[in-house]
Amino acid sequence: MNEPSPPMPTASEIARGVGTLPPLALGPLIRRINAANGWGLDFQFGDVPRYLALIHSEIVEAFNDLHRLEAFQRELGDVIVRALDLQQLVQQGTPEVADTANVLAIMYTDYTREQHLLYLHGMTAAALENYRKVEDEQVARLVIMYDLLNLAQEAEYFIRSQGGHTQNILYDILVKNSGRGHRHGGRRA
Repeated sequence: MNEPSPPMPTASEIARGVGTLPPLALGPLIRRINAANGWGLDFQFGDVPRYLALIHSEIVEAFNDLHRLEAFQRELGDVIVRALDLQQLVQQGTPEVADTANVLAIMYTDYTREQHLLYLHGMTAAALENYRKVEDEQVARLVIMYDLLNLAQEAEYFIRSQGGHTQNILYDILVKNSGRGHRHGGRRA
């Protein structure tokens, strides 16, 4: 890709996006912020496992914050941001794609926090398995995009089911990310 970074969205642009769009539609805004920070500019499809490991690390952090609700929800917000960013990176190599957010399977169940984190871990592992086993790259890209949107949707649902306000959490994360610049991308894996 190696394209110049787009301009960083302002806090008001972030607020407008987060306030008016459903969480699963925030992928382009998340990608714009991360690209402006220089994160993911050299992404290749072969990087998918490394990025999935970063999502898994956010799930582990949520597990570590299991009994601190605000921190727990923040880590689930990080899962959403990383999943939607990776979904955007993977989508860049695909032909025109239908609105994937409208075809997601909804798996809402009354899980305990521990069970939900195990479920998110399983979803992340399934995306990695799809990366490994689907031989046609274009098909693999589409399957992984679907997996990532489902993962983000599940994390968003769980935040809401625990009384969290996903828009507020995502706004805080995105504003913080927009101020980090090239110094911190959390992309070491």
